[in-house]
Amino acid sequence: MDLEMLIPINHLSRVVNEQVERIPNRVINEVFQEEGRPSYHPKMMLKIILFAYTRGMMSGRKIEIMLQENVPMMWLSGRQVPSYRTINRARVMPWFDALLKEMFISLHMHLLEQKIIKGDRIFIDGTKIEADANKYSFVWEKSTKNHSERLQKKIGLMYEELKSKVDHLIEKEEDAPFDENDLITMEDAVSEIMANNLKKLALLG
Repeated sequence: MDLEMLIPINHLSRVVNEQVERIPNRVINEVFQEEGRPSYHPKMMLKIILFAYTRGMMSGRKIEIMLQENVPMMWLSGRQVPSYRTINRARVMPWFDALLKEMFISLHMHLLEQKIIKGDRIFIDGTKIEADANKYSFVWEKSTKNHSERLQKKIGLMYEELKSKVDHLIEKEEDAPFDENDLITMEDAVSEIMANNLKKLALLG
C-alpha cells in the first residue's frame, strides 16, 4: 500500500518532508565523508524527529512507537523503524544537532509565514500543541520578513530550551536496562563505528 495516498495534501508531514528535502545533497555528502555513512539516512532521521516535535513528542521511546503506529511517521521514515537508542544517539551528535537546529528554525519560520502558528500554540489538524513560544514574545501577526533575523534568534532560543528537555529525557532513557532489541542495536552501532574507522584508516594509508 502506498502510504502517501493516505496523507492529506495539506498535512504537516508534507511540509516537514519538503523542508528537509531542501537540504543540499552536498551537505549530506560532506557528513558522509567526515563521519562515515550512518545506519539511517540523516534526512529521514531529521524528518521523523521534526515531525515528532510538532506532536509534542520528545522521548526517543515515544518516537519509536510513533514509527510503528503513526501513518505520517511511517511515510516519512519509509517504514524504517530505528530504535529509540538509535534516535537518541543521533540527537547527541554535534553535526546532527546542528542540522536539526537549522531545520527546526526553518520549519518554524515557514509555519509562521503560512500562519499555521498563532499565539503560543501550533494548530495542527484541530489539535492544540503547546509551543512555549509565548516566552519569547513573537510578533506573530506582522510580516516575518521584516523581523527575520530577530525571529530566527528567538526560535533558536526555543530550540535550545527544547534541547535541554530532550537531553534530560535521553539521559533517563539511556539509564534504562538493555533488552534484546537494544543489544542488536548496540551490535549494529559497533559494527558501523568499526567500518567507518577502517574506511578512515584506508584513506590515510
